[in-house]
Amino acid sequence: MAGERRQHVAIDVVSLSSSLLNMMEGPNLNMPPRCCIFLTPKILRRHNEKAYAPDAFSIGPFHRTDQSLKATEKVKVKYLQALIRRSSSPNPEQKLDEIIKGIGEIEREARECYAPQAFLPNENEFVKILLLRHDLCLLENQIPWLVLERLFVMTSARLGVGGTFGLQPIPSARILEEGGIKFQRVKSSSILDIQLRNDHVLEIPPLLIQETTEVVFRNLISYEQCLPGCRPVITSYAILFNNLIKTAKDVNILIENGIIHNWLNLEDATQFFNKLYVDTYVKGYFYFQLSQEINLHCRNPWPKLRTFLVRNYLYTPMGISSQIAAVVLNLCGIIQAVCSIVKK
Repeated sequence: MAGERRQHVAIDVVSLSSSLLNMMEGPNLNMPPRCCIFLTPKILRRHNEKAYAPDAFSIGPFHRTDQSLKATEKVKVKYLQALIRRSSSPNPEQKLDEIIKGIGEIEREARECYAPQAFLPNENEFVKILLLRHDLCLLENQIPWLVLERLFVMTSARLGVGGTFGLQPIPSARILEEGGIKFQRVKSSSILDIQLRNDHVLEIPPLLIQETTEVVFRNLISYEQCLPGCRPVITSYAILFNNLIKTAKDVNILIENGIIHNWLNLEDATQFFNKLYVDTYVKGYFYFQLSQEINLHCRNPWPKLRTFLVRNYLYTPMGISSQIAAVVLNLCGIIQAVCSIVKK
C-alpha cells in the first residue's frame, strides 16, 4: 500500500547459525554405534498397541513407571536372591556388592545401547534396573546383552545369503499348486530357510500361528525397522507369506502340507501376515532370488497344463479308462486313414 514503510526485521545470523550447529551436533541427533534397543515408532505401534507393551514384567528402563507392572517387582527380587545363591558364594552380601560393582563398570556402555530419545534414569537407578529388572521378546522390554554376559560370568558355578533390492511378488499357494509347484514341510533350524527345488517342490519349515505369534513378529519387524543396516529378513518373511496366502483355500493348502499349524480361526489366519508389515520399508528383499525362480517357473505354461490334465482326467479309474479309450480310438483312426491312402 502506498505510503506504508516496509518493516525490516533484523536477523542475528551468527547467533542463529550457532544455535543450529549446536542442534546438529547434539548428543541426541546421532545414534550411538552401540544402539540396539528402541522405542517402537508410532507408525508401527498404532496397528496393535498391546503387541509392544509388557503384560507382567518391566525389563529395562522403558516401562519402569508402569503401575500395572509394580505387583511383579517382588518376584524379580526373589529371582535376584536365587541368582546370588547360584554363585555358591559363602558371603551373599559380598557377592551382591561384587555384582553391583561389575554392572557399574559397564553402566556407560549399557546406556549407549538405548535409543537417544529414551529418558533414562540416573546412574544408581539405572544400575538397579539392569540388575533387578531383567515377556523378553518385546522390543522395548530389553536390557543390553553385555549386561547379561557380565551377570552370567559373575554368577555361573543358518541364514542363507540373500537380499536384493526390490520386492518380487509371487502368486498365491493355490495358483502355484495349479501351476505344478508342490509344497513340502522341511525340518530346519530357521523358519527363514525356504527354497525351491529343481523338481518344483517348495520347501518351507513349519510355523505355528497362535495368539502370541503376532507379538513376536511385530517386535522383530519393529527392531529391523529401527536398527540401521539391519537386514529385513522377518519383514521379508511376512511379505512372502502374505503373497502365498490370499484366501482360506491358500491357508488350507499350507495346513494340509504340514507347513502351518493354525491355532486361530481360519479368517484370522488368512489375514495374519497381511497386517504385519503395513507401513514398513524394505530396502533389500531377502527372498528376491527365490521369488524370481518361482515366477520363472510360473511363466512356463506346460506345468500348469500337465497339472490340469492330471487333476481332471487321471485322478479316477474312470478318467484313466476314458483317456486310454480316446488314445486307442485316435490310433485306430490314424491306422484307418493310412490304410485308405495305401489302397489308393
